[in-house]
Amino acid sequence: AAGGIAARYFDPAQLSLAAAFTKQSLLKHLLTEGDKIVLTACTSLYDQGVYGVVTNYGSLAARLLFQPLEETSRTMFSRLLATAATATKATGADAGG
Repeated sequence: AAGGIAARYFDPAQLSLAAAFTKQSLLKHLLTEGDKIVLTACTSLYDQGVYGVVTNYGSLAARLLFQPLEETSRTMFSRLLATAATATKATGADAGG
C-alpha cells in the first residue's frame, strides 16, 4: 500500500532512481567511514586517538608525496587544453575566412 501511495505522488522511474542513489550513498558512507564506525564500537578512546593521529600523519605524507605530481599534471593539462583551444580557433578562422 505504501508503494502505491508513493507511486501516486512521484514518478516511479524517478523514485526508483532516488532509491538507487540512496543505496549507493549508504554503501559509500559505510566504505569510507566503516573503519571509524568499527573503532567506535570496539575500541577504547585511547586506541581511537592513536588511530586518528596515525591516519592524519599518513594522509599528510601521501599529500606531500603526490603534490609535485598533481601540480605537474595540472600544468600539463592546462597547456594541452590551451593548445587545443588555440587550434580549434585557428581551424574555425580558416574555415570561416
